[in-house]
Amino acid sequence: ALRTAAHLAGAVPGTLPLVVAALASVAALVAAIPAFAGFMAGPLAYAVSVTVVRAARRDRAAEAVR
Repeated sequence: ALRTAAHLAGAVPGTLPLVVAALASVAALVAAIPAFAGFMAGPLAYAVSVTVVRAARRDRAAEAVR
């Protein structure tokens, strides 16, 4: 799932700076208060899952058109 999300993020040039900024923000929060690691894991997993599901749906829709 992470590989697919990384591949999709690489396909859109503006995504990489956004991802880097988000990861830096999360790292700063976790460094300041380690308990934030538990709170951040859920939304991160959800975001990766949504990215993979959207990609799968888009691929299936493209195959159906062919």
